[in-house]
Amino acid sequence: MARGWRYARLGRIWAGILAVLLSTVGAQEEGLYAPAPPADAAFVRVLNMGTGEVTPSLGATNFERLAYGAVSPYRVVLQGSADLSAGDVTETLELAAGRFYTVLLGSAVTLLEDPTLENRARTLLLLYNASENPVNLKTADGATDVIPDVAALEVGSIEVNPISVAFGAFSGDTALSTFDALQLRRGAAYSTFVLPDDTAIFMQNTTATE
Repeated sequence: MARGWRYARLGRIWAGILAVLLSTVGAQEEGLYAPAPPADAAFVRVLNMGTGEVTPSLGATNFERLAYGAVSPYRVVLQGSADLSAGDVTETLELAAGRFYTVLLGSAVTLLEDPTLENRARTLLLLYNASENPVNLKTADGATDVIPDVAALEVGSIEVNPISVAFGAFSGDTALSTFDALQLRRGAAYSTFVLPDDTAIFMQNTTATE
C-alpha cells in the first residue's frame, strides 16, 4: 500500500511539472528575443555531423570552422538559391525570406526549416535528430516526455514556460545524454542535437548579426 501511494504521489509530481512547463504565461519582457531576419534573407546555421573539421560557406556568407558536433550561430543568407560548400560537399539550397534553417552537414546535406516561437512570453525547445533511430527529449530522470519520437534527420519542437528544469536526450528509455538544470529564459530558444554517435548536446540558440 505504501509503495503504491509513493508511485501515485510521484506521478502527480511529474504531471504537475509537465503542467507548469506547458501552462499559459501572460507576462512579457522586452530585449530577450532574437532579431528577425532581414526582409530579403533567411537565418541559417550549420551542425557539423561529419567526421572532420569543416569551414562552410553558403552563398556569400562564411561560417566559422566547425569541429564534429559543433553548431554555428544563425547567420544572414540572402533568399533564393544559395550554394553550400564545405570540404568535398557541395549542394544548392533553396531559402525563403524570413525563415530560420538548420543545415545538418555530413557526407550528405539535410536542410531543416526550424520552428519559431509564437508566444514570446514562453520558451521554445527544439530537438534535432542526426542519428539513425527515433529520439525523445525528456526530463533528465526520464520520467516526463517533453518532445517525443523525433525521427532521423527531423526536428521536433514545443513551447514551454520559462522554469528551471533539467533535460535529457533519450532513445526509448535509454538516456543518451543528460544536462544540468537550467533556468529557461522567456523569449529564448534552446536546441538539443542528437549526433550520429548517439551523444547529444544542449545549447541556447544564438544569432550573429554581423
